[in-house]
Amino acid sequence: MHSIIHKVEATSKARHLVVLGSLDSDFSKIGLSKLEYDFVTSKLVVGEHSIHINQYSRSIFIECLREESTKSNNLEKARETGAKLVKRINDAKIEEVELISLSSSDMSLYVAEGMALANYQFLKYFSNPEKNETV
Repeated sequence: MHSIIHKVEATSKARHLVVLGSLDSDFSKIGLSKLEYDFVTSKLVVGEHSIHINQYSRSIFIECLREESTKSNNLEKARETGAKLVKRINDAKIEEVELISLSSSDMSLYVAEGMALANYQFLKYFSNPEKNETV
């Protein structure tokens, strides 16, 4: 399997979704039901930064990125978040996700980079490659 990254103009209600934001982002913009929105709000109040919503036909992964002391720390945390996300996505056997950001920052690029790097496998260098399930 391999990673393909491309830009889309609008999100689809049928595809799995990764939403990036902060604790003060307006998550009502992503089309959640009232129950789902209340669930997200309650998780944010208790300090959870990674939230998964299973809508049965699709999954929504919400990540709240925290501000670090320096820009390089922010970028590295965004990449680490992407690596953790891709593990959860692969564990759920999801093959394709859309990534949207509710903020004006460019952190979504670094999260996508972390996802792509974590998903890469060096299979051609092994004599007996054991292929892991990836996006």
